[in-house]
Amino acid sequence: MVSGEILSGVIVVLVGAFGLTVLGNVLQPLLLGGKSSINGAVAFFGLLGGTAAFGLLGLVIGPIILVTTSRLIRIALYSDANSDASADHRSAA
Repeated sequence: MVSGEILSGVIVVLVGAFGLTVLGNVLQPLLLGGKSSINGAVAFFGLLGGTAAFGLLGLVIGPIILVTTSRLIRIALYSDANSDASADHRSAA
């Protein structure tokens, strides 16, 4: 826009914003399978962080690492809660 091509700049911004929106709405279900229980904002930051850490391949690796880590944390927390409950049940008997 510095060179005076305001119309060209506005067109590029509009096409870019529209393209990114459509691309995000199409790629997110494809990459995450539509079966993910994570929030869209969390998935976005997974894509962003993966891209920052691993480049273009990070678009795939970032969400995978994010979902895997969240599942492992849930498993660890759930197994701790179950072991506490079973220990309480055994001691009561």
